[in-house]
Amino acid sequence: ERESGLGIEMVFGQDLLELIPGLTPAALAGAYCPTDGHADPMRTVSAFVRAALRHGVNLDLDCPVLGFGVKGNRVKTVRTPRGDIHCDGVVLTAGAWTPSLAASIGLHLPFEPQGLQMMVTPRYPSALTQVLGWVGQGISLKQVPSGGFVIGGGWPGEVELDSYRTRLLPGSMTKSARTAVGLFPRLASASILRAWVGIEAFSPDNLQAIGPAPTVENLFLAAGFSGHGFALGPGVGRLIAQYITTGELPMLFYPFDPYRFSKQEEG
Repeated sequence: ERESGLGIEMVFGQDLLELIPGLTPAALAGAYCPTDGHADPMRTVSAFVRAALRHGVNLDLDCPVLGFGVKGNRVKTVRTPRGDIHCDGVVLTAGAWTPSLAASIGLHLPFEPQGLQMMVTPRYPSALTQVLGWVGQGISLKQVPSGGFVIGGGWPGEVELDSYRTRLLPGSMTKSARTAVGLFPRLASASILRAWVGIEAFSPDNLQAIGPAPTVENLFLAAGFSGHGFALGPGVGRLIAQYITTGELPMLFYPFDPYRFSKQEEG
């Protein structure tokens, strides 16, 4: 990670406990990145929306995409309940719903939808500035500026893609809470204010698919982020914009070619 340019350092013993007051005394060492951080998803998306509108983007939040009209090897229209929208190109970034839309033009993406559970506590005085993980355990723990602790880590919930419905699993909630308390014991008396299940698309190799569609020349794919879309999205979006405006595919996208799945099946 250091060779890749990340400012990560190892912190041991008492130094670790002084860096993160309230951490379990059983912690022996940690990898610490001073430039790491976190953001509120709703506020971040809203900020991007406002910025897009300022730059002249037309946005329709209540217009589901049903499929595409293709002529030859190009997408000509995006089909919606309000009628077809003519287009010169399409960037398909529909998360777990990407495979069904891609299938409408004969493109197979072997993504698996998964539900990942999140929980939030009531507000507490500021006690944690870092984002905590635990090697070998399912936990992502942070305290947001408003005071609530957000607990994640990949614990499963149930999802129904067609109806957009999700369901929390009590066993997952119990195990997630137990893991959070084991890492940060002062949460032992905390209650859960809210919990939900987010719907993610996981690829067979847990890496995203980004690049031109292998069979349609003006369709660009960015999906299958396997739980990392919020972290990678802003950078990926910037590079997609670069590709659209220059016609040159950024080298950073090469390892994530969507055609790799077809190659694996052929092999």
